[in-house]
Amino acid sequence: CTDGARISLGISEPDAALSQRQISMQVLTPEQTPRTSFPLLAGEITLPMRIMSDHRTVEVFAGSGRGVFSGSMYSTDVQVMASCDTGDFQVAATGWALASVVGKASTSKTLHV
Repeated sequence: CTDGARISLGISEPDAALSQRQISMQVLTPEQTPRTSFPLLAGEITLPMRIMSDHRTVEVFAGSGRGVFSGSMYSTDVQVMASCDTGDFQVAATGWALASVVGKASTSKTLHV
């Protein structure tokens, strides 16, 4: 990812003893590539994610806060991309453009899924 942020999710097969799947989340920005993992709880069929970004930062909260990333990205067009490498999950998203708190017009934002 040369500009903006890319969020990659990996989802393991269910653990036989716990009936849980492990989520591996990596957030790639030009400055950082951290990876974290957390459980998808038994009975969960969706993975809630909240992603907030502006030209300088990106914040990712996955699994109701079980997976978190906060970092810089210094993007000129505020692109955020998400993907999942497991065939039995789909990634869906909705994006909103926010107005500036200093009264300047907001530019359109793109979320690629």
